[in-house]
Formats: sequence, C-alpha cells, structure tokens
Amino acid sequence: MTKRAPREQPGPVDEERVVAVVQAHAPDVLAYLERRTTSAEDAADVLSDTLSVAWRRVDDLPDDDTRARMWLFATARHTLANHRRGRRRADELTARLRSEMEAAHRSSAVAGPDLQAEAVRRSIEQLPPGQREVVTLLHWDGFSLVQAAELLGLSPSTARSHYAAARKNLQRFLEEDRARKEAPQHRLVAAVDQPAGRYPR
Repeated sequence: MTKRAPREQPGPVDEERVVAVVQAHAPDVLAYLERRTTSAEDAADVLSDTLSVAWRRVDDLPDDDTRARMWLFATARHTLANHRRGRRRADELTARLRSEMEAAHRSSAVAGPDLQAEAVRRSIEQLPPGQREVVTLLHWDGFSLVQAAELLGLSPSTARSHYAAARKNLQRFLEEDRARKEAPQHRLVAAVDQPAGRYPR
C-alpha cells in the first residue's frame, strides 16, 4: 500500500484541527524547548519549525487530543535534534543543558531564592544525559513514565530503570551538596573548641 503524501495546503477541517492542537499545547511545547536550548530565540525558532512540520504532516496528526499532544512533542523533539546537529561544537550540548538549568532557576525565582530548589537543579545537572532527560520529562513537562519512554524511544522498563538510578544519584548528589555547605561551619566549631593556648595572643 502506497503511503499517502502529505498535503501542502490543509483543507478547512484540517486547518481547524491544527489550530486547535497548537492553541492547546504550543505553550507547553515552547516551555519544553526553552529548557533545552540556549536562548528564547532558539526555542522560538525550533517551535516555528515544529509547527511547520505539523502543518505539512496534518494527515499524521492523531484525532485523540492526548495522542495529538504526544505527537506534537515527538515532532518537537525530532526538530530539536535536527537543530542541534547544525551546531558547531560537539560539546555544546553540555553547555546548553547547564544554561537551561540556570535559565529555569532565574525564571522561577519569583518569591526570592529557594536554596533547596537550587540544590535540586544542580543535582539534576550532574545526572547522566539519559537519566536527566527522564527526570525532566516527568517532573518539568508532566509526562507519565510510559509517555516519557515513548518520547525517548525506550521501553518502559528501561525508562523505569533510568528513573530509579536517577533518584539514587540525586539523593547522593544532594547529600554531598549539603555536606559541602556544612563543612565550613564544622571547621569553625572545631576552631572555637581548640585550647586557647594554641593560638597567639
């Protein structure tokens, strides 16, 4: 059976479907992209490309709203991958992820600094890429574990293993972060407890 070629110009009904899906889910897709690009401009560019793909491939757009949302996110993820392949340096992905974490912290700091949230973000940044992506899809983007596995091209059991390992690593990173913060205070207490004769008068 020959696959039907996508139409360049959707009909009125198709256009209504695309508009409805975009209005419902484009803000979430943009937030997803902003956390994975170095600037708001990059995120907007990738979103524009994603919507262009959705427009051209309207025949592939599922009728069910939940599936349509997943399809739009999957399209955004593939579009973002193409965007990244055009970057000059092989190590830019690491720098971009760090920038995303910092940008997310700045945008969420409305009620003053949240030191615990900052520690969590630092810990997420230290995760291996696969674990980090599962955690952010679940806790930032609101996907279920099964949906995150589908977006990442993983089996649910593999995604579950990544998430379990990520939780263990996050706990360890947070404990190490807390220990580093407490160390100066411990040294100060130890210095105060030293006999006075050991210090010059």
